[in-house]
Amino acid sequence: MKKKYLNKRQIQLAELDILKEFIRICKKYKITYYLYAGTALGAARHKGFIPWDDDIDVLVPRPDYNRLIEVLDTELKKNNRFFVEIPEKQKKPLYLFTKMYDRTIRLEAENGIDSRYLWIDIFQLDGLGDDLKAHAKNKNMIKKFAIHRFSAYKPEDQKAKKRNVAHKALAYLRHSLYRLRNYEKYVSRIQNEFQKFDYENSKYYCNNTWSMNSLDILKKEWLKGNVELQFEDIKANVFSGYREYLANRYGESYMEMPPMEMRTTHCFKAWKVNEK
Repeated sequence: MKKKYLNKRQIQLAELDILKEFIRICKKYKITYYLYAGTALGAARHKGFIPWDDDIDVLVPRPDYNRLIEVLDTELKKNNRFFVEIPEKQKKPLYLFTKMYDRTIRLEAENGIDSRYLWIDIFQLDGLGDDLKAHAKNKNMIKKFAIHRFSAYKPEDQKAKKRNVAHKALAYLRHSLYRLRNYEKYVSRIQNEFQKFDYENSKYYCNNTWSMNSLDILKKEWLKGNVELQFEDIKANVFSGYREYLANRYGESYMEMPPMEMRTTHCFKAWKVNEK
């Protein structure tokens, strides 16, 4: 039977349900969170999703994140719809940040690796001290981790369309090394590096677990408190300096619509479980 694929708006609304559950838990335990990246831009410019966007990113300060991962599993067990994958609680995580899934919606991703369930991303916000060189070092670690992440899958599982013989051989070699490496210690070393600076006394902050762009670096003064913005049919938090962050990240004209060629999206198809 053919799958009954969800359209873009249906995917957005399903992700909004995940976000609502996430915010419910944060409010219950008084955990600080912020809408982040394109999600924060969508709240500021569209009062909801960017029309062509199909994901949600949230950011949680490290002290709050450590409390959050202690309560997420317990809270979500009360509802069979949602679950999380927390890197700190996995032996071989594919990501260095937490993903919250909706098990009622399956998806098929072009890269093969994300072909699981619909999700939102929960990123940790770590301090960088007062030296921006720390971000360059962390970015290097993320790149190396990404190689291992993809190496967890055999080339045929990644659905790579164009690979020459050399690339395939290298992919199989990386896959073999991935299986032999003490991955738990490797990830633990990375996590310790990300948290080596004192959070409260840092001058700069960043999502160390996925940020490859220095424009994602946040200044301490931007994080003094939070404000609520409309996001679809709810109010959600952004940090007080969100305007400065968005102008730095997306340019001073961030409130203007970008040209068509810059309106990118994820490449996946989604459908409700048992609906075909």
